[in-house]
Amino acid sequence: MTAARDAEGQPAYPRLPAKLAAHPSVQAVLAQRRSGGIARPSAVIDAEWLRELCLAAGADDAAPVSLDHPDLAGEREHAQSALPGTRTLIAMAVRMNRDNCRSPARSVANQEFHQTDEQANHAARSVTQALQDAGYRALNPSVGFPQEMDRFPSERI
Repeated sequence: MTAARDAEGQPAYPRLPAKLAAHPSVQAVLAQRRSGGIARPSAVIDAEWLRELCLAAGADDAAPVSLDHPDLAGEREHAQSALPGTRTLIAMAVRMNRDNCRSPARSVANQEFHQTDEQANHAARSVTQALQDAGYRALNPSVGFPQEMDRFPSERI
């Protein structure tokens, strides 16, 4: 199978709406890509590099998983609607302080959940920015509770 090419032999992707394609900044970036000034990202992201990126961002553990994995069949449609073209999900874990969670003082446990959510959101946002800076499309949904409650419980984001 071959990909469509433009007049200069470059892949015609991404296909951009006419108004966006006509914008001077977009034209400048596309011209740099054609001249070799901007490298296209690799089609395959190294799993160990991605894990190290997540750990450096503040996750305690992380692993990529293909969206084609059979266990994710129920998530595929939701991931594709949030970011069309998604091929991989990243699972990141952040540890919580056990005794804070076990505390009968609700304020202590609540604070631990909020701080951990904040740490996880910060790590995910940092990873997303690094992937975008490397030329990949990336999205980090909220770590916390679903915001799109009109879709609950049948759909997710």
